Amino acid sequence: MSLKISMRVKSLQRRFNEGECNAVKVLREMGLRILSRNRKINGVEIDIIARYYFQNEWHLTFLEVKQIRRKHFQAGYPVLSSRQRERYQKAAKAMIGLNDKLLNLHCGLIVMDELGQLIMFNPFEM
Repeated sequence: MSLKISMRVKSLQRRFNEGECNAVKVLREMGLRILSRNRKINGVEIDIIARYYFQNEWHLTFLEVKQIRRKHFQAGYPVLSSRQRERYQKAAKAMIGLNDKLLNLHCGLIVMDELGQLIMFNPFEM
């Protein structure tokens, strides 16, 4: 791998890590408890696993983090692809198999902009 490509990969990794760290900070401010980051379950890497208490019940959410330029979001990007959603559901089902008390399980998407501000947080029921 050439030095130029290697530096670009490191730059992208650093930017992704910043987006994920900003997402964790925002989620904590919203009252979610971060249980795990970059966890593999049944071969699926989940960016953030968090839980929160809502309407007298605990909820567990698996989140994909996207960091984009705000102008790209205005064009309708990004979304959680059907393939990603299926993979997250597969991981969630494996998690349910580990603990049958996890009834309120969600997958979702958190989108951060280039300045570290929240654009969208969308946990959806499975």
